[in-house]
Amino acid sequence: MDRPHSNKKDLTGQRFSHLMVIGRGRESSKYGWLCLCDCGQKRILKPIHLIEGVVKSCGCRRADSTRAQFTTHGGTGTKEYRAWQSMKNRCSGKYHKGNKIYYLERGIKVCLEWENDFESFLAHIGPAPSSRHSVDRYPNNDGNYEPENVRWATREQQMENARFPRRPNIPVVMFRGKEMLLPEAYRSSGSTLKYPVVRDRV
Repeated sequence: MDRPHSNKKDLTGQRFSHLMVIGRGRESSKYGWLCLCDCGQKRILKPIHLIEGVVKSCGCRRADSTRAQFTTHGGTGTKEYRAWQSMKNRCSGKYHKGNKIYYLERGIKVCLEWENDFESFLAHIGPAPSSRHSVDRYPNNDGNYEPENVRWATREQQMENARFPRRPNIPVVMFRGKEMLLPEAYRSSGSTLKYPVVRDRV
């Protein structure tokens, strides 16, 4: 099969591994191609992920290879399960005020598919490569925890992702002689003003 070189090319009817493209799709603000997996599930996927073979199924194939290892006892107690719980806690505001700024005020959420389904989350992201890895929102550091926007990353990779984020609406400021993101400077300042007020003034 010829590999399409343009995201605008009609992929309808083309097969990519276990996925058949059945048309264009839209889910909330997410655009892409609606694909039917061999297992019967449908997913909306980005064309580049199909073309480059990043995604080969709806997640069922990865689930087959990981479910036995991690769900014999429900997955509880594993690094992957703790990461799933922490991810949800961050977005629900159960952590300290600084993280509420980073997640609640920025509108970052966990997709409905993963909110109450650890197995679905694990099927997509897979086992952690090492104890040094944690869940990172990538490539869109301003996006939600959702398929095609999460990865296992080291602390160094996450720091690089945060330093050069794809989120022009979060300004970088000089504070006490150090360059940092505005939310970080706000937390360090101990200001009594609410963050939205400071953000608007900047």
